[in-house]
Amino acid sequence: MQESDKQLHNAQEIDTRKAFVDLQAEDEVLLRGVLPLIQKNVDQIVAKFYQKLLQDEQMQDFFADEAMLARVRKTQGEYLLDLFCGEYDLAYFESRLRIGRVHQRIGCRRQRNTSGDVAP
Repeated sequence: MQESDKQLHNAQEIDTRKAFVDLQAEDEVLLRGVLPLIQKNVDQIVAKFYQKLLQDEQMQDFFADEAMLARVRKTQGEYLLDLFCGEYDLAYFESRLRIGRVHQRIGCRRQRNTSGDVAP
């Protein structure tokens, strides 16, 4: 277990992370309320994200393997659905840490993994 994971086993650390982004209980309810809309449109949202991402030559080279691209599209959809689940507990934060470590390991620059890239 990595040091960053050990920190998350402390409920106070999770509360600190939520406070950092000012995530309140009512925000969690609101996010959960949007989930049906996200569920209905998740495939379209993910397709638009990768359409934009794959305009970059480096990303085209990185995702040249269609099987890998299909896997990460599926994972991106799951990530998006989790974002609107309304439950931001230990499992949620551990998942985010794992995703962050993968992005770091593959050298994915921060601006490459932000959903703001798909804004119209």
